[in-house]
Amino acid sequence: MIERDYIKRIIQQFFEVLDAVLNKAQRDEPSIEHTHQQLNDLCLRYIQTDLDSLLHLPIAEFNAHIAELTGQPTERSMANLTMLTELLYHHATLMPQCTAEHLSKALYALQQLDHSSQTFSLVRQQRIAALKAMKDKGNMPLA
Repeated sequence: MIERDYIKRIIQQFFEVLDAVLNKAQRDEPSIEHTHQQLNDLCLRYIQTDLDSLLHLPIAEFNAHIAELTGQPTERSMANLTMLTELLYHHATLMPQCTAEHLSKALYALQQLDHSSQTFSLVRQQRIAALKAMKDKGNMPLA
């Protein structure tokens, strides 16, 4: 019970910080590099993984990393996957240097989270549809 509360608090804290980063990016329009660095810092801080490294992994290795998180769906691994999908989604939708491969990785991670999660999320469904539409049109980024 204590671990579950701790994980929920970490996720809540993550979303508060992410919200602040995204609001600042919209309000102050910092450089794209600065926003990307903040997303990478969040990934390092909360997931202990370098976002840039994940984005540059070959697709097969990236998929294996995601499968590792979903293979044993503990609360901690699902929390990490939830936070990672948020970062990948926002990277895909905000960064002009987002490639089709980055988009595919964000989409795959979201789909795996959707498949593994015990809860339904309309927001997650909408994001999957948006990423699929971006991928089909070849448009990047959304914002």
